[in-house]
Parts: sequence; C-alpha cells; structure tokens
Amino acid sequence: MLFYGILGNRGSGKTNLLTYFLYQAYLEGRPIFATYHLNFPSTFITYTQLTKMGDEMINAVVGLDEIGEGADAYDFVLATPRKISRFISQMRKLNVDAYYTDQRFNKVAKRLRDQTDYFVFMEDNDRQTPNHSFTSCLSEFNYTTTDSDLEIIQRGTFYGKPLQHLFNSREIVRNDN
Repeated sequence: MLFYGILGNRGSGKTNLLTYFLYQAYLEGRPIFATYHLNFPSTFITYTQLTKMGDEMINAVVGLDEIGEGADAYDFVLATPRKISRFISQMRKLNVDAYYTDQRFNKVAKRLRDQTDYFVFMEDNDRQTPNHSFTSCLSEFNYTTTDSDLEIIQRGTFYGKPLQHLFNSREIVRNDN
C-alpha cells in the first residue's frame, strides 16, 4: 500500500495533518494504530510493538508520529529501526497504509525515506504574526506534496483547527526502549 512522509519544522502542522489522515481512515471503517494517543477509536502502539505485529494489522492505517524516535537515521544499526523498515517493506501484504512525521528529511532512516511513496512538506502560515504562540496559532498550514523523486504534485492550504480536539499536540512521543 502507500507510505507517506509528513515533514516540517516544529509547529508546522505535521501531527495535525497526520491526525486528519487517520481520522478519515477511521470514518471509512479501517482500524487505526498510532504511536501517539488519539481521541477517537484507535490502538496506541510503541515503535517496538509495531515491529512485532502481524495479522491484526490487516487493512489498517498506521500513524508514526516523530518517526525519528523509533527509526532515527543515526540509530539504524539498532534492531528496532531495521525491523520498522522491514515492516514497511512488507505492509503491502497486509493492505496497510502508513504515515510518518518528522522535523527533518535526513533524520529519517534512509531505508525508510527510500520506501516513502509521497512526501508532504508543511509550513505554518502565521508563524511570522506578532505575538505568535502555541495558543494563538490559527492552525493554517501551507503544504507541498511531492512524489518519491521530490517532483511537486500539489500545493495547498490545510486548516487544522477543527481537528485539534482529536489529539494532544503537547504529547511527547518516545520510543519505549
């Protein structure tokens, strides 16, 4: 199936967009697994748990927030990042779609970047507004979608405010190791 990477600076709407994709899949009746807590029916998993899953993932959609916590490019010699890459390479057999977020392209392990079908680059529209803060943010984000060769497919604006009740944007994602 498809593997999407959502990249951008802190506060650029990455997790907000990830939550949108997961919520849409939930509304379609697909099981949802995520490495962060969601406020709609879903299963919270750690990166290590992800590497041990099998048939329970059939037809699922997986959200991997801050993938560098589980598969950092510098830690790829460790077992968990290699197993995550193996899971992603086999997810077609389970009809799984997966999305990940991170702040930097090169922070994501190369094997995972190479398996990514589409990248979405996010930017906070109101970051330059005077007195911009976490609580005053309008949650209006520009995005650019590219294919795996980084050729631009689409540009647009994503309005994330209506989704903010579906997740805790202050949750710190950590690998369990």
